[in-house]
Amino acid sequence: MTYNKPILPSKFYPGFLDRMPDLDGKTFVITGTTSGTGKVAAHAIAAKGGRVFMLNRPSPRSIQAQNAILSAHPNADVTTIDCDLQQFASVRSACDALVSNCTESGIFALVNNAGIMAMADEATVDGYDIQMQTNHLSHFLLTRELFPLLTKAADVHGDSRIV
Repeated sequence: MTYNKPILPSKFYPGFLDRMPDLDGKTFVITGTTSGTGKVAAHAIAAKGGRVFMLNRPSPRSIQAQNAILSAHPNADVTTIDCDLQQFASVRSACDALVSNCTESGIFALVNNAGIMAMADEATVDGYDIQMQTNHLSHFLLTRELFPLLTKAADVHGDSRIV
């Protein structure tokens, strides 16, 4: 498989992408892909042929992140699903969308990457601390709701992962 080089060259891990296995036929769900680790992971997985679902809050940055991957990897299977981790209803809606898209293949890896820090002490609409819900509670909900799809992928591929 040929692919474009990653968006960020690696100073400490040169050749990492070259050594990654082919990910064709595997589905990845990643929260927080508009910057940092999530963005690089989404690019790397798309480059290696994996199917990527990016879960982000609705924003221009989210659209730009998907467009950047598709620009770098025109044949990539990349989909953005709106998911605001500060609202359980939004997390459940994202899970519904994933269930309808991943019933056959399951989810090979759920990457709970998104997070915030140093936020004002305020509550979400669900009544929890904004940082606690975003970084922990919503990821637990996401994992619980998607666990059957992770089990499905484990049946298909021999294993699946939660990161």
